[in-house]
Amino acid sequence: TALDYKSSTIKYGFMAPLPRYKVYLAKYAAINIYNALLLTGIMLISIITNLGDVKGVIGSIIIYIAAYVITLIPLGLVALWGMLFGTFFSTGLSIAIGVIGVISLNVARLFLPILEAISPLEYMNLYSQVIYGNVGWMSMASVLLYLLSYYIILIALNIQRFQIKEL
Repeated sequence: TALDYKSSTIKYGFMAPLPRYKVYLAKYAAINIYNALLLTGIMLISIITNLGDVKGVIGSIIIYIAAYVITLIPLGLVALWGMLFGTFFSTGLSIAIGVIGVISLNVARLFLPILEAISPLEYMNLYSQVIYGNVGWMSMASVLLYLLSYYIILIALNIQRFQIKEL
């Protein structure tokens, strides 16, 4: 998004007879499809390389698929944050702010335990719980609903910023 604004190619997307929010949603869908294709490749490689070591191949494949589908959730959140920062800053600065923000949140959680309860990073161990089979369905559903609230907030902020951004 930052590169589109910097090189002024975003105006070509706005020339289509579509509202700006649909252009934004198309860009977001494209990045999610790209992330899904990348994860599919990684999943296939890991399944093939572990095929001889795993007992119950079908059950393991289902666990792998569940873990990789859950991995799409943080990738979607990262894309939303990146698109939001990209409307304010350049590409490099957006990446730097994101990395510094994640590191700062992890360090701050050590000193302020309340941040752990509201942190969007708390779900990051969910995929390992799925792989090892020690996750309760209710706890997983509550984490996924919690993440859904982050999606709603970030999509609303992105669409609002996309609507008012000057070219």
